[in-house]
This record gives sequence, C-alpha cells and structure tokens, in this order.
Amino acid sequence: MFLLGHIRLLSVTPVWTLRLVFPKALQRVVPDYERAVREELESPLPPTTINDLRWYFFHRRRGTDVRAMSGPLHDRFTQCANTFAGPRFALLYRRWLGDEDAPFTPPSSRVTEAFVSSRASLECIVLPHTYEHLSPLMNHRRLWRRHDTADAKEGAGALRSLNPPLNPAP
Repeated sequence: MFLLGHIRLLSVTPVWTLRLVFPKALQRVVPDYERAVREELESPLPPTTINDLRWYFFHRRRGTDVRAMSGPLHDRFTQCANTFAGPRFALLYRRWLGDEDAPFTPPSSRVTEAFVSSRASLECIVLPHTYEHLSPLMNHRRLWRRHDTADAKEGAGALRSLNPPLNPAP
C-alpha cells in the first residue's frame, strides 16, 4: 500500500531507492516482499489477467459454491484460485473489496521504466539487533493515556516522562 500511495512521487523522481527494513524475526519473509515489489512495479498485469481476476474476485466475494459449477466454469475457477493464491493477489482482493477499479490501475510506466533502466532500485535490510525495547517510546496512544492518568491521579502539576522507571522522582 505504501508503494501505491507514492506512485506519483516515484514517477517524477529521476533516481530513487526503495529501502525496506525488517527486524530479524521477519528475515524469512524478505524474499516475499522483494518479489511482491518487483511484481507490482516491474510487471503490470495484462488485460487478460485483469479480466480473470475480476471474474474470480466476483465469485469469491459472492461465495459461489465451486462444487455446483459445471465443467469449464469449475476448471476456470480452480485455475484462477491456484494462479491468484499469492500475497500480491490477496492485497489486490482486499483493495478490490473497497473499490473494484482501484487495484487494476497500472502503475505509472515511468516507475516501470525506472526499474528497467536501473534508475530505481530495491534494497532490503535486516536489522542486526532487536529494537523492541524502544517500542513503548513510539506508542503514542499509550503515552496519551498515561498523561490523562497522571492528571487524574496526581493533579495538573504531576511530573510526566516517557519512561518513569528511568526517571525517578527527586
């Protein structure tokens, strides 16, 4: 979704690198992400595939009983289900549920050309350390609740900090 939201920016930027950063725990999915990005940006879907996807998505949303389908329809549905089983198509289906035309709008040809001409690159980095101990610093919702609780329990003049155990009261 990030890529799709930034297609217009990427299409006018002369040289760029898309850098994906993963924690060690997700190291095994890096090739999946690389493949998904390359599929999305380097190989737009041809019209025949889009036609099959629309048909398959319609029947999937409708909950069509595959067992009730006759020979050629059953074969087409089975073939589509096998072909469109990957993560790229799972995302397309979720987007299609919200707007039936949005997932089939091809990315800018400039983005595709940038990858082909090596003006664009993809870099995947696996972090050498875990940074989970820093996650409370980034949880804004939790911080706001803590501020509200401090106000309610200790009054407006209460000392507030991001990490109270590390900042003991004087």
